[in-house]
Amino acid sequence: MLRVKELATAEMLTDQLPRVEVNTLMSVSGVDDSADPASGVDFKSRNEDRISVSEVPMLTPADLVRLPKGQAFALREGGRLWKLRMPLPDNRADAVLPASLAAMARRTCNAAM
Repeated sequence: MLRVKELATAEMLTDQLPRVEVNTLMSVSGVDDSADPASGVDFKSRNEDRISVSEVPMLTPADLVRLPKGQAFALREGGRLWKLRMPLPDNRADAVLPASLAAMARRTCNAAM
């Protein structure tokens, strides 16, 4: 499915996809100071990494609406999601590339005769 304008059209694809688990890493740092002057410890610090798991849609309809030109998503091989990228033609750096499809057809017909 290429880029679409309507969310309802995008939902035709996204409703077929499963939800996936995403791990999120959160770094937590903290420090505590001691009010006891007789203690040999002035402060304590800590650093922690916390991992949380959340379930999110694999692809949202908004992802399909925002796709750049030349990119698409496809369900292939039994429903596996693939992201496709098609190169867009650009004749600025190619002197051999015909200016239009009509010019290409004329060149092909002339070569066949």
